[in-house]
Amino acid sequence: MSGTDATVLPSRDHYRLKYPNRPAQLASVMEKPRRIFLDTAHLVNIARLRRGEYVPDRFRVAYAHLDAYIQSRRYSVIFSLSSPLDWVDGDATLESALNIAYVIDSSANRLFFEGDQFLFLHELLCECLRVQPGLRIPHFPIFQEIVSGKTIRTGLGTLVNEVPRFASDIETIDGAFPVEIPAPYAAPSVQLTWQRKQSSPATYHERVHGFGDALDRDIKGRPDGTIHRQDIHNWTKHFLKVDIVLRALNSQITVDEVIDQVDWDRCPAIQLYIKARAKRIRAAFSAKANDVDDWANLPIIPYCDLFLTDRAFREFILQADKSLAHIVHSDPRSAAEALGPCVP
Repeated sequence: MSGTDATVLPSRDHYRLKYPNRPAQLASVMEKPRRIFLDTAHLVNIARLRRGEYVPDRFRVAYAHLDAYIQSRRYSVIFSLSSPLDWVDGDATLESALNIAYVIDSSANRLFFEGDQFLFLHELLCECLRVQPGLRIPHFPIFQEIVSGKTIRTGLGTLVNEVPRFASDIETIDGAFPVEIPAPYAAPSVQLTWQRKQSSPATYHERVHGFGDALDRDIKGRPDGTIHRQDIHNWTKHFLKVDIVLRALNSQITVDEVIDQVDWDRCPAIQLYIKARAKRIRAAFSAKANDVDDWANLPIIPYCDLFLTDRAFREFILQADKSLAHIVHSDPRSAAEALGPCVP
């Protein structure tokens, strides 16, 4: 991209104008340091650059700039709980996965993202509360600062304790599940993920196969890519379990009546997912191994300042919402240019 104003990240006003009705709990993160998410391939190149290994000459300066952003206190790097699953995938070694983790852990500011299910559910619950004031809904944070010696509050822990049927297969201690856990760092998360992959490879690969099977069913079942309102309703129940959550805390509620009144434009992550999913279905080719991780991190996009991913995934995102071109990049040069000069 050229060095014009069009490459500069939009101001905070852009977010307020584009998503004026986003949940207040999520809107508050917009006032924090600028948030960056980098996918595996780009983190690998930054790790190689640090170790003096080969990185294509045309990208070296851009990755050096991105590395400086990572270590600046003006920026926060988002650490997604699902990312280590991608870092240890395929031919990766424990050493190569840890090298990626060290890049994340060296950042001056880190934000923990627990997973797509929790952000989607958070948006929807906040919208249900708007539709029917007085509803009881569980409260759990989405983006949390990772600070040494501090704890974070997990969405899973909150939901398991307040909504017992949310995850009936979770092991509890005396009927309880920890709500707060030590702030997670990337390197220990990689160690744990690696151990689980070695001890149970079949279980580890189920997530990839499950994603691919679901996509194949959608391609065969709706070749034109049309996703109807009822399809979205079914997804909110099967994946988000919104009916289980709302009924657990509101015994007299008629969930379908509330969901029927939901304004999906007030749920930017869900809206983006549905639109991009429709585009992906129309493309009609089978999933790749790393697709599951790309899609798991998609809901971060409306709530971050820069999302650096691969070219194919970026194309689906921009087909769904062209206005996100300032945020979603696949070329590290345009990403570094968009962030502008790094301020320590």
